[in-house]
Amino acid sequence: MSKSVPFEVRQIKAARQLLNWTQEVLSQKSGVPISTLRRVESSTDKIRGKYENIEKIFSALREGDENFSIEFMNSGEPGVRLRKKEFN
Repeated sequence: MSKSVPFEVRQIKAARQLLNWTQEVLSQKSGVPISTLRRVESSTDKIRGKYENIEKIFSALREGDENFSIEFMNSGEPGVRLRKKEFN
């Protein structure tokens, strides 16, 4: 069963670039095979792939690294924002 994903491929690429991650890094952090990630990113607009893999990709990007996380925005024009993590 295919579920609709409310994001665009360009948001994945932009988020990855903001974090300065290669496809290999995102593959490692998400647990999604590099071949699958490349296939997802090669789509033109609509994200294609297993919902579970897409969710893993977005989850890894949202988590980010030790200093930054990603926020995905879909009100109006789809976008991404790099957010500095707050440490208490």
